[in-house]
Amino acid sequence: SPTDLPPNDCHRQLRLGINKTLGPKEHICISVAWDWMYKGRTEEGICEEINSTLHCARLLRGHKLQSLAIPELSVLYTA
Repeated sequence: SPTDLPPNDCHRQLRLGINKTLGPKEHICISVAWDWMYKGRTEEGICEEINSTLHCARLLRGHKLQSLAIPELSVLYTA
């Protein structure tokens, strides 16, 4: 974020350095955590959850981003 932090903030100097390097523009950080996976109660619900998980994994790969978890392995584990 290009906004300045209060003088007593422990991250102020870090942000000033980053803003000096990257310039005063907003950068988006994507963070997705897979702490749990809903297994569903019906075959349709389970299928929907698996499809959603794998779809998100494909989107991340397509944008050359890395998930904080291992969605494909999570799907295999729940099988």
